Amino acid sequence: MPSLTLSMIVKNEEDYLAGCLQSVKGIADQIVVVDTGSGDKTVEIAKRFGAEVYSYKWTDDFSAARNFALSKSTGEWILYLDADERLSERSIPFIKDIIKSSEKLGCKCLVVSPDDYGGKPKIMKYIRFFRNDRDIKFSGCVHEQINDSLVKSGYDIIDSKIEIIHLGYNITEEELKQKARRNLVLLKKQYAEDESAYYAYQLGNTYNILGEYKSAADYFNSAVNDKNLYAEYKAISCLHLADYALKMYNLRLAERYIEEGLKYYNQNPLLHLLAAQVFLKAGRYKEAAGHSQKAFKLNRKLMKGEGLSDVINISIKETKII
Repeated sequence: MPSLTLSMIVKNEEDYLAGCLQSVKGIADQIVVVDTGSGDKTVEIAKRFGAEVYSYKWTDDFSAARNFALSKSTGEWILYLDADERLSERSIPFIKDIIKSSEKLGCKCLVVSPDDYGGKPKIMKYIRFFRNDRDIKFSGCVHEQINDSLVKSGYDIIDSKIEIIHLGYNITEEELKQKARRNLVLLKKQYAEDESAYYAYQLGNTYNILGEYKSAADYFNSAVNDKNLYAEYKAISCLHLADYALKMYNLRLAERYIEEGLKYYNQNPLLHLLAAQVFLKAGRYKEAAGHSQKAFKLNRKLMKGEGLSDVINISIKETKII
C-alpha cells in the first residue's frame, strides 16, 4: 500500500499541471488524476508523471468529482491539490514526519495565494492532508469542504507547517471575473439547497468581484447575522458592507459596520486600513491615524508569517497603507 496519494481533479490544465506534479516528485507514492473533460494536453502530462488517470463526466459538482478521486486513492494518507497549486519544498520534511503517525489526523495547511495584480495576497488555512478512510467524503458542489466529514469520523484536526502555493488567483481582473462567473452558477445552486452563512459569504465575495455591490451586500448581511459563521469571515463581511456604504455616501452606516467588524475580529490589516479611511472622512483624525498604524503593524506580522488566524489572512502592499 502506498504511504501517500496525491488526489486531484483537473480540466484543461496543461499550463499548470506539470509544475504541480513536479512539486510532489519523490514524496507521492501514488498520483490519482481525475480528468473531467480536458481538450488539451492535460492527460498526456499526467501520464508522463506516472499518474493513474481516470475520466469522469462533469456534473457541476466539485465534491462528487473529488469523492470519485478519493475512491481511487489507496494511500494511507491523502494530499489533495489543484493543478494551479504547488507543494513548497520546505513542506516535505513535515509531511514525512506526519505520515509516521498512526492517528486519525486532518492537517490544516497554509495555502498561500500571491496577488501581483490586486496587491492583496492571502494566506488561508485548509485541511488538505489527512489519513485515508473510506468514510471520508467531501461536501458542497463548489468551495467543497472535507472538515465536517473528518470531525464526524472522530479525526483530530491539527495545525501543520505544510505550505501550498496557490497561483490560481494571481491573475488579471478580467480572468478573476471569469472564474467568479463560473462559480456563481454553482454557488447559487448550492445556496438554494443549503442557505448557510458560509455560502452566503462566498456569494457576497463572488458578486463583489463581479462589481455587483448591491447583491454582494445582501449576501454579506445574511452572512454576518448568522452566529455559526467564523468571526474572521464576519469581519470581512462587515468590511465589504462598510465599503459599500461609502460608495452609497452613507458615512454613518460605514462607521457602524467598521466598528462592528472590529468587534468580531480586530487583527485584519485591511479592515484597519478601511477604518482609517472611514474615520478620516468623518473627521475622527486621531482614530484614523491609530488605525493606519495598526494596519501597518499587523500587515508586517502577516508578511513574516506571524499572528495567523485559523481561517483567512489578507495582507496588503505596504505602499497602500503608507
